[in-house]
Amino acid sequence: MIAYFPKPLPDEILYSLIARYGLHTHTTSYQPLMRDIYGIKSLETNIDLPGHMSLFSNSTKRVLSLNSEELINRYTLWPFYAHFIKKEKHKATIESIKKTGSKGIDLICGLRSSNIKRVKIPQYCPTCCLEDIDKFGEMYWHRKHQIPSILICSKHNCYLETAQLDGDLFTKKHQFINASFKTCPQTIAKKNDNSIVTSLSLRMSELLGILNGAQQPSFIENLQNIRQLFTSEGRTQFSKMVSEFYDFYGKETVALYQNSQKWTDRKLLTIDVARSEMTINPLRNIMIEKFITEKPTTRRKVEPTFKVKSIPCVNFITHSKRKFRVPLTEVRFSKRKNCQCGVFVCPCGVKQGVYKYDTENYSEPFVDDYGKSWKNELKKALDSGQKLAIIAKKFKINIHQVCHYRYKFSHEISKDEMEQSFKLEFKKRRKKYRTKWLEVL
Repeated sequence: MIAYFPKPLPDEILYSLIARYGLHTHTTSYQPLMRDIYGIKSLETNIDLPGHMSLFSNSTKRVLSLNSEELINRYTLWPFYAHFIKKEKHKATIESIKKTGSKGIDLICGLRSSNIKRVKIPQYCPTCCLEDIDKFGEMYWHRKHQIPSILICSKHNCYLETAQLDGDLFTKKHQFINASFKTCPQTIAKKNDNSIVTSLSLRMSELLGILNGAQQPSFIENLQNIRQLFTSEGRTQFSKMVSEFYDFYGKETVALYQNSQKWTDRKLLTIDVARSEMTINPLRNIMIEKFITEKPTTRRKVEPTFKVKSIPCVNFITHSKRKFRVPLTEVRFSKRKNCQCGVFVCPCGVKQGVYKYDTENYSEPFVDDYGKSWKNELKKALDSGQKLAIIAKKFKINIHQVCHYRYKFSHEISKDEMEQSFKLEFKKRRKKYRTKWLEVL
């Protein structure tokens, strides 16, 4: 247990606290600093989600009087990441931050497999640094400035700068760099005049102050809503969605965020929306949220209108009434016909469909599956030895279908019966077309 530790300053990150402890105690070497705070020789530094927080809380308990969970919520970026990590992984991630190192945290919460670019070199606001010296007498790293993909300081609306480090410090991972005039050279702050960048940065800072991932359900709904907005007649128009999404933000905003993340890749946006699942990329989730809420003109959701509400069931054996009608179950999009398809599923098991070619033109009902009860009755009729023509008339199907199911039921069909069925079918067709021909004449 250490007897001294610097008092945390407003919006200070844990990485900065440890760096200031080394500056105040003149502990410039890395290993003595780790022994004092963590009780171990080495630990890979991680700005956003550090590890071994239980060891840190035990060593600073006398000075800070905070447990490990309070330290995680107040001085790390976990409250920000919690909104974009599945709630099933929250407990495992917090336990990993308490006990293991930074590598274990990456694997559990999915940061390693994500395309998010985390902050490895501290960022600072030149105006904030001058204000910190006037108020507290020293500089420090702010927690809000280390959020991934944040470009400006939400307080002063100016662009953040990256700390200037020596070559040796940049290559070493086991270093806690302190904020000073050497690492944070004072330049003229570049003011931001992009309103979209301002609103995105304010939203990121707001999420950092909300604990326990309370905004997570809204982000999951946004991924589903953006898909519904561009779904017309059962088909999602992804190309139209992506083009309007990028037109809304403009080329300037895309160029600003292009270096920080791969969110400009259109395939990644399409994949996230198509899956309608939570993604670890915070920037893309926040941009989708802004796109839905601030552009109501994109709400072109068209409900699938299908005029055919019911059709008669073809299973005349099970139903006593031959005019038993089956209501519409669902509307799908058929890739083979490139149109809508209404699905009608009867309680007896018969599954039928109707294609919608146009607003007024619909196809005749077709049978996709007759169901178990109908097939069992047909099998009994075939086993009884009745003639194929009688069975076809009874079940309201042609002889070819009876032969097909007889073959399917492992019944032998003689050549004479096959020839007879073909002759009967040929006679029916000839009679049908002959009557039509005579009507034309």
